[in-house]
Amino acid sequence: MPSESLLDNEGVRCRLQPFCAVCGAPGRIWGSSGLRDQLFGAPGRWGLLRCTAAACAQAWLAPMPVPEDVALFYRDYYTHIEQDDAAQALAPLPPVPAPAPTRGVKRWLARWLPGRRYALLSALHHLEDLPPGRLLEIGCGHGHFLAEAAASGWDALGLDFDPKAIEVAKRRPGVQARVGDPATLDAPEASFDAVLMNNVIEHVPDAVQVLATCHRMLRPGGRLVVLTPNFASLGRRCYGSDWRGLEIPRHLQVFTAGSLASAAVQAGFSQPHVFSSAGGANTVSILQASRTIRARRLGQPEPAMGLGIAVLAQLEKLGLLLGLGWGEWIVLVAHRGPARS
Repeated sequence: MPSESLLDNEGVRCRLQPFCAVCGAPGRIWGSSGLRDQLFGAPGRWGLLRCTAAACAQAWLAPMPVPEDVALFYRDYYTHIEQDDAAQALAPLPPVPAPAPTRGVKRWLARWLPGRRYALLSALHHLEDLPPGRLLEIGCGHGHFLAEAAASGWDALGLDFDPKAIEVAKRRPGVQARVGDPATLDAPEASFDAVLMNNVIEHVPDAVQVLATCHRMLRPGGRLVVLTPNFASLGRRCYGSDWRGLEIPRHLQVFTAGSLASAAVQAGFSQPHVFSSAGGANTVSILQASRTIRARRLGQPEPAMGLGIAVLAQLEKLGLLLGLGWGEWIVLVAHRGPARS
């Protein structure tokens, strides 16, 4: 990339990206401009562009930082292990409990509502209906989920960019973990029965390329699960540019159900299932964090938890029951080749 095409954004090299990286349609300025990181003080002033194609409609950071400078956003970012310690990491997880009554109901409903199967079978990050096999988690953090998966019989391997988090993950029973990313993982094609990315894909500059790498690493019939913030969520509609799911400037792209499905198809997945999820108790956390971001931007005191947050969370759940796709997250479940029955 020639140097004259780069912009300096408070020490972060950026480029203009007027077209959507998923569908190629032009973007339109969305929301407020000159936004700063209100949580971890990353440099730069930022805005967002939104894809003008109605079937896609995702958003992306503007201007777009060059990949080599993205690390600047994480210098003061919390590590994955702030609330973890070695003793906790070394302690084995309790035995996997028997299915709760509600899980039994969900499994019964999944038999009669095949279109909602993957949304209903949500335990173990939508892997509960698979027999244990070899699992790769990209962006594994301190490995808590990997330990849960290992306790359920999975051969669990995790990747993360944070070496401190990986050190903790490696000390968990049954967990293998390495510093790195899919591009640097020395794994032959068709190595894994399942690949998981939990709140990761929004941090990468080329989502289609990463999904294509996941497709290559999956065995025929293997499952990919991706969870990411939902630009169409009720929280984003209420908080706009202050919505926590935007995570400016670390989230380079913020997906919709349509854009995530399109990226998966371009990566080689033929029939991806994409649906919205409220994320359980995490809904309240993301909504409260959005209030905090707004207060900091306006120079106001930190807000206390209010009744409005609980009401908004309940409205979001109601929207999901009505099929409105309002959840704070979207979930992609896709398979390489024929899906497992």
